[in-house]
Amino acid sequence: SGVLTVDARNVSPSNVKVSDKEVLVGKFEFSANSVEDQTLYSVTIQNDGTAKDGDLSNIKIRRTDGTVLTNTVASTVGDYATLVFDPPFVVRSSDRITLEVVADVESGANDTVKMVFEETSDVFAVGSLYGY
Repeated sequence: SGVLTVDARNVSPSNVKVSDKEVLVGKFEFSANSVEDQTLYSVTIQNDGTAKDGDLSNIKIRRTDGTVLTNTVASTVGDYATLVFDPPFVVRSSDRITLEVVADVESGANDTVKMVFEETSDVFAVGSLYGY
């Protein structure tokens, strides 16, 4: 069966201010092995930084060219946000794609944001050939 690997990439935005829009708060590289394409349906991200629920709004995932791929979530709940790819997003076999998590900054001056996947089940993807 195919494998989808997710690697976090560094994000170091400088001088982010409250009221800034579509700030880069996370970046991940998704790669599929050579066995089969992988279709992404949803991801659940966790803010492992000090920012609180409500500090970020309009959370979504986009391609590096700015194309939005998921629904927009109003805010984290309990530090988590589940984003649904609409339509589902395909990572072709042997391909790598970098996706960005962006959000509006509502409050939380001096707080930090660190978007992570806590569990492997936080990424819901299905292989196109074997179906799991």
